[in-house]
Amino acid sequence: MSTPLSFVFDHVHIFCSNLDATERWFSEGMDAQLMRRRVAANGAKAVDLRLGGVGVFLRGLAPGEAPPAPTSSSGLGTNHFALVVSDIDSIVGELRRRGVEFESPPRKIGQGSQIAFVRGPDGVRIELIQRP
Repeated sequence: MSTPLSFVFDHVHIFCSNLDATERWFSEGMDAQLMRRRVAANGAKAVDLRLGGVGVFLRGLAPGEAPPAPTSSSGLGTNHFALVVSDIDSIVGELRRRGVEFESPPRKIGQGSQIAFVRGPDGVRIELIQRP
């Protein structure tokens, strides 16, 4: 019998074309809390935030670093990350008031759940999900 694995989710790491604007978007739009500003080992400026109990690490480009090739949200690999909400209509209304753009409005799925997708800076997709 194999040994069971135990994990604790730590962070999502997002590369940013405009670190300051992305930090503002997460802080002002999504109420992410600033944990620290730092310089990464490669010399890039970085910001560590906390959102929904999880780290969201933002990193700008290092000096002389070329931006990575863009990826498609319909391609393979990471597609989005999700945040559980208790009242999706209320949250969506407040986020719209703050100027946050939605890729798709709330819709029902499965056994009474509702989801909506936010489009963040640099094409980052965030799912909001309300479960029954």
